[in-house]
Amino acid sequence: MQTSRDVKAAAFNCIVSLFYIFATLVIMKFSFKILGALVVVLCPLAAAAWQLSGVVTDTVNQPIPYVSVFIKNTTHGVATNLKGQFFLELSDGDYSLVIQTIGYLKKEVPCTISGGNKKLRITLKQNVTALAEVNISADREDPAYPIIRNAIASRKKYRTPANSFACNTYIKASLQREFFTHDTLNRKARDTINNKLTKENMNFIETYGMAYYQAPSTWKEVKSAVKDLSESYNPTVVVSIDNGNGESYESDFVNRNLFKAELSEADFNFYYNNLFLESLGPVPFISPLSNMAFLSYKFRLEELFEQDGRWINKIEVIPKRKDAALFAGYIYIVEDLWNIKAVDLTPDKSNLYHFRFFRVLQDYELEGDSSWLLHREEFFYNAKEGKEMILGNTIIMYSDYKLDTVFNKKFFKNELRVTLDGAYEKDSAYWAKRRPVTLKEDEIRFIYTQDSITAVHESAKYMWEQDSIRNRIDIWDILFNGIGFQNSFKKQTIY
Repeated sequence: MQTSRDVKAAAFNCIVSLFYIFATLVIMKFSFKILGALVVVLCPLAAAAWQLSGVVTDTVNQPIPYVSVFIKNTTHGVATNLKGQFFLELSDGDYSLVIQTIGYLKKEVPCTISGGNKKLRITLKQNVTALAEVNISADREDPAYPIIRNAIASRKKYRTPANSFACNTYIKASLQREFFTHDTLNRKARDTINNKLTKENMNFIETYGMAYYQAPSTWKEVKSAVKDLSESYNPTVVVSIDNGNGESYESDFVNRNLFKAELSEADFNFYYNNLFLESLGPVPFISPLSNMAFLSYKFRLEELFEQDGRWINKIEVIPKRKDAALFAGYIYIVEDLWNIKAVDLTPDKSNLYHFRFFRVLQDYELEGDSSWLLHREEFFYNAKEGKEMILGNTIIMYSDYKLDTVFNKKFFKNELRVTLDGAYEKDSAYWAKRRPVTLKEDEIRFIYTQDSITAVHESAKYMWEQDSIRNRIDIWDILFNGIGFQNSFKKQTIY
């Protein structure tokens, strides 16, 4: 009779558990649609701008990757990813988008943002005109060259923008995985399922905190909020940061797929001759503003435009050698001041030891009388692991600079990366208030799904069920494994 009751009790518990799991999945499915819609609506209200997203394709509807999408007469812009998608943060107003890439005709698209997010689909026509090699005569050089000379001569002035400062920082780094379904199935199963490209979110990290700087190169990062939905088993690499002038940051372990989730991982300071970026590759990259820039690069003035009362020179950076540690793209120089206003540069892929593609965008703003400091950095990067393509994007926002901050003598002698107590416990209301960008729809779905799973795993019901399994005793436990007791809800374990 005792055995029969045990069997019935076990069967009843099994049915209850299955019903609980089924009900949880149903609730998650329907509540996700409702909450997801609410998040999409509410996030822009907390952010500084609405999200303009879009897809750039060719005339046969194929996505075009790595296209520059900029607001006309500004340095505010982004690049499309491998799927031709782009995402821009814009306030209400009328804009003109400039879309351009090599091999296609440049296009301007008018756009109005009014009280909500907006999506666009943009088609580029192929440029059938042969690109002629630009020959510069000895007595007539491109107007970009004197501008670059002035910028090189002004490097020392802008290399160290301030003696010290403190600022707020926000970092969002995310990864997606792309693969064909047949690559995950055995040969027999492939015959029953269509082979299609599948996209999955696999990592998402965002942090909010403070960064502290003391000239010439000392940094300290204090994180007050962290949301980490990354895979902990990804390979890591050791990184030490060196600017080539005897100044270096201490080594750290970083996820090789997820770029610059920590501020100290890489320093893209183009005022130095060389950029030592060990998480990209072992060979230092030559800056377009190095002393030897004219031996490595050609320059072409593409346009001159006015922004915020200053004239900005948009200069194309063209490497003279293939397969060298050089950059290609654009650098924006402020007329008369000769400082960098923005960059949109891609390092040569043959010198990247992990990433298949990498692109950096920076935008500087004037703080105080003469300090041009970073306000936004964005990185686009792709890698391949087996048959999977990894698509990465990192955005870093700097705000509320306090110049000439005075630090006590021991401030930089303790830990240089600090995570405050309670940083991992911030709720969605906190992030909605602090987050300066609008999340993409797939990021919202990924966060909600992961949070829902975590909520189930942390519930008393789920922990009781798991503890019941672990605490069940049979003859083999008595003879070989030993007897233990676990109460996850109270965080108690006895062996």
